[in-house]
Amino acid sequence: MAWQYLIYPFKVMGISQTYDGSYSHRKYSTGNKKDYPIDEAGADTGRDYMYAPADVVVKKIYGRGDSGKPNTIWLQTRKKVITPIGIFYVTGRVTHMSDADIANLKVGDVFRAKEKMFREGTDGGATGNHIHMTWGTGKFKGSGWSANSNGAYVLTTTGSNRKPEKLFFVDSGFTRIRDSRGLKFEKKPEPKTRYVHTPGSRLNVRKSYSVKSEVVGKLADKLKVTVYARRNGWSLIGVKKWVASRYLKKTR
Repeated sequence: MAWQYLIYPFKVMGISQTYDGSYSHRKYSTGNKKDYPIDEAGADTGRDYMYAPADVVVKKIYGRGDSGKPNTIWLQTRKKVITPIGIFYVTGRVTHMSDADIANLKVGDVFRAKEKMFREGTDGGATGNHIHMTWGTGKFKGSGWSANSNGAYVLTTTGSNRKPEKLFFVDSGFTRIRDSRGLKFEKKPEPKTRYVHTPGSRLNVRKSYSVKSEVVGKLADKLKVTVYARRNGWSLIGVKKWVASRYLKKTR
């Protein structure tokens, strides 16, 4: 199956506040429940476009035409996508686009990977042009958000909210990093063919990238596999399928 990689959705990464930011984000990342928003300001103080990080569908539109409510869009990947921590559906909530930029947008609209979507803005009282965005694994759930113990409205999905560097790869041919605010994103890899090398035994396939994770299968010696990503000495070979990288070789 041809999986898409989830890529960082701006041509220039210029993060102005992380999920630990004391200006306005800690109420999200320290409450119960949590999410992990970042503010993306792009190349400068202008209005850069946000691009689709994979094929995504619009699940909800909030605030359009109401000056008292910040324009907010919920996006969900159309299929499961490859992230640095596995293969999942991914859902995000993005805020501050202008009414003009989303005037014709409808629930159900689809953006293809790397397609322009809308620009940074200040709708809702933001102090400068940016996109506030937060993401999680799983599909859109309920109203798309709920108040946490700090009174901040955090993303709700059928999975779990995740830090952006755990979900997005940086495609170096698409995104230039101007300012990551210390967040460490992995470069987008390419799928690689490898062969199991466990003479006389079979290789455990685990649900996650840990020796403590549940064994979900076993692979025969010399079996051909496709490695989609690597993490902490483990190789991702399918949905909830990780194997220890040291047992994979380039040739039989």
